[in-house]
Order: sequence, then C-alpha cells, then structure tokens
Amino acid sequence: MSHSYSKTQKELLVLIKELKNRCGDELKIRLIKLEQQNEYLMFSGKMAIDATYALLRRIPRDYDNPEGIQRALKESKVNNIVKIATEDSQRYSSPNAVVLTLSTEVEYASFEYHPDDKEMAYYKVDLNGLYSVIENAETDEDGFILDESDKFAGTLIDGHHRTAGQFEAGKMDFECPVTVYINLPKQAMAKVFADINQYQEKPSAVHTLAMKAIAGTLSSQEETANNISNLLNTEDWSILYQRIKDIDGKRPKGFLKPYVTNATFEKLIQQQVLYHLPSEMSIPRKARLLNDYFAAWSEVFDVAWQDDKTHVLVKSMGFQIMLRLFNVIHTKVSISGNPTKNDYKEFLQVNLKNSNEFKVGEQILPLDWSSEFFGSYSSGKGINAITHSLTQHISTEIYKVQQAAARKS
Repeated sequence: MSHSYSKTQKELLVLIKELKNRCGDELKIRLIKLEQQNEYLMFSGKMAIDATYALLRRIPRDYDNPEGIQRALKESKVNNIVKIATEDSQRYSSPNAVVLTLSTEVEYASFEYHPDDKEMAYYKVDLNGLYSVIENAETDEDGFILDESDKFAGTLIDGHHRTAGQFEAGKMDFECPVTVYINLPKQAMAKVFADINQYQEKPSAVHTLAMKAIAGTLSSQEETANNISNLLNTEDWSILYQRIKDIDGKRPKGFLKPYVTNATFEKLIQQQVLYHLPSEMSIPRKARLLNDYFAAWSEVFDVAWQDDKTHVLVKSMGFQIMLRLFNVIHTKVSISGNPTKNDYKEFLQVNLKNSNEFKVGEQILPLDWSSEFFGSYSSGKGINAITHSLTQHISTEIYKVQQAAARKS
C-alpha cells in the first residue's frame, strides 16, 4: 500500500483523540435506510472529514496495489479541491455523497436499528477501542500500519480526492453527506465504483464559467472579460451577436451558429486584450472597440468571414489568431488616438490582405484563411507558428511602407 493514501499511526491516534474531544467516547453515525431493489444494505448519513481518515481504509489501484478499487491519487486534483475549499470558505459546500462501506465485524463497532423505526439505524464506534487497536498495530519503520485490513471500521469507495482535498484544506470537522453500505464485499465495491464513474463527465468549460459568473467568484479580470463577452454576444449592434457559445445544449430555432465558446473567447480577452487597453476605459467602450476590431476583419476578409465551412477565420482557431495579433495591430493604429473600425480596416488591408501570402517555416500560405491550407495548423503548436509568422510578416510590411515613404521624402 502506498503511504500517500494513509496516515501514520501517530497521525491516526491524534485524529481519534480529536474525535473523542468532539464526540465523547462513542461516535454515533445516524443512518437512514435506502431501498434500491437490490441485496445490499444501503443508508444515507453524514461524516466529518477527520472521521473518514480515522475510520476508513483507502484502497486505490496503483502499482503498489493493483487490486485496489479507487483511482490513484492525483496531486493536481487534490490541490484544485484545496483551492476551491479555501478561497471562499463561507460559501463552500460539497453536496455530492462520499461512498463507503462499514463493517460489523470489527470489535470496537456495532450496528443496530432504531427500536421504533426500522428505517433508521446507528453505527456506533467505541473510540477508546479504536484507539487501542491502532495503538497496538504493528508498523513499519516509517510509522505506517503494516496490515490495515482488520484495523479500520470500513473502506472508502468513492470520494477519495474530495476527502483528501478537504483534509489538506484543514476542514477536519467539515461534514459531508455519505452513502453507506454495510459489509459490502470487495467485488461489489468495484461494481459500485464502476457504476458511479464510468459515464461521469466533467462539466464543460462553458457551463463552469457561467456558474462562476452567477456565483460571483470570477476574479476582477475574469469579470471584465465576461462582461465584454456578454455585451458582444447579446447586443444586436455587435458583429458577434449570438456568435459566442455561452450555454450548452441545442440552440433554439432562429439562433445564429456560434463561432467560439465563451471559455476560449474570454480567456483570450484576458490574456491578449485587457493589458493593452487603459484601465479607466469603460467596459462598454472596450466592447465597442473590440467590435470595431472584428468588424474590420469581417470586411477585409469578407469571404472567409462568411464561409466557415471552407475557412477557419470564424472558428476557434481564427479567433485565437485574431486576438493574439490584437496587441501588434492595436498598438500601431492607436498611436494617434482612439482607433476606429476604419483604422483597423486600413491596417489589415495594407499589411495583410494586399500581401496575398506569407511564409510559415518553409511553407508559403495564401492569406485567404482557407481550411485547405490552414487546417493542418489547428493544433496549439500550429496556431503559435501561424501567429508568430504573421507577427513577423506585419513587421516586415510596416518596414517596407516606412522605407517607401522615406524614399519619397
């Protein structure tokens, strides 16, 4: 068993002492029976995070334990839970049930139904007895218990990362909902874990961003980008009206086809736009400026903008390129003041459209945004190469114009 999933004997004894200070000599877990038309004894209840460590064995499947049930612990996932649990502790909650099985065969615990209500049961743990078992357990040289199989009251089946993150966040007496099986055999544990997780999907970035906005947990820059995106997506003066995907699922009849997701678009605004606009500029003005910027692209490269089937400009790839070029273009056209759509348009016409082609590595690509030529560069590495090459191309074109003007003068 990998030590990363257990606590040392000394740590376990400290946890049990803390439980005794909070609960007395007996920990009583109240359980409500659940009937799911199967052979299992199944209940719903609650358990504090420190109790999940003091009472439950963790059996992840990794190279130390290939017969384990849970997923191997991912430090990044635990760290993310720690971050969420601590950044807004007043509003943090963890409503999903932790799934576990408890044993009636350990000497310090008992299970019994309420005498007047067979829908209610109690799992009682003699904390002094648990303390004695752990205290007398044989340990290795690092202080970890050698054989955990008959020492703990039960086994954690699902919720390993969640409880680990909350433990690391210091939420020892944080109570989480638990689904409790009684005397579940190992084969059944594996079946329960598979049933829970095999079709589980992480929420999309689109939905997660929307939930953070509703919850009010966006950072200042995230909120600014979100507000700009919302204006561009919902105002009919915008070239991107209804073109930013901010809701999952089938779009209502009559809605326009989206070009880019809110998650991608807003991240690009944060990284590529906000740093280059005055902080005192209002959000509506920033939205109007970006609208002028994209309107200029739509008019200079009108064929590519109107045909997303055979061009990449109004796909995620195109928006990544356009917004990564924003600083290069905006810096040049804003020297004499606040730029207009025509300023952006003239710049794009002179420094991109008139060139007809540009070089990426050893390849010559036409500046028409056709999928035939640009499609093979749709990866992150390819987009970086395109952006870098276009930045160099623009610098070269500007230099040519300056040299021509110098010769005339």
